[in-house]
Amino acid sequence: EEQPGLTEASPFVNPDWYFSKREYFKYCFLGPILVPIRITLILLFIMCGSVFGNLCMFNLKDKSKPLSTFRLLIRSPVKLFARLILFAMGFHYIPVTGRQCGKNKASVLVGNHVSFIETFYIGLLGASPVSKKENAEIPLFGALTSA
Repeated sequence: EEQPGLTEASPFVNPDWYFSKREYFKYCFLGPILVPIRITLILLFIMCGSVFGNLCMFNLKDKSKPLSTFRLLIRSPVKLFARLILFAMGFHYIPVTGRQCGKNKASVLVGNHVSFIETFYIGLLGASPVSKKENAEIPLFGALTSA
């Protein structure tokens, strides 16, 4: 079925962009209600995760060595808050393919740097995101990326 006003194929127009009345209702009425709730939850989870991230990295002298068992225990809630942040952003289910290799093999998890959201996803998987040193100084986010 061709949309009105579209006589030839255009790379700038997608027929799926036309919304039904139900979809307009969702965006116009539910959007203003859900957006503030999601933003509030995201900020709350970032602050809580930041507390645990700061506790994990507090007074750590040599950041090149592996974390102690106590620091790893403190870091474990950061994974929970990373998942809650993703959930509040609308990522309710994220499929994971493959399996984690054993400790006798070197493993690398590589993100494609599409957005900042991958930082939370990498943290959720238990890996440490690699980032430039200046990112550790960003308030709230720095603690999450460092832990």
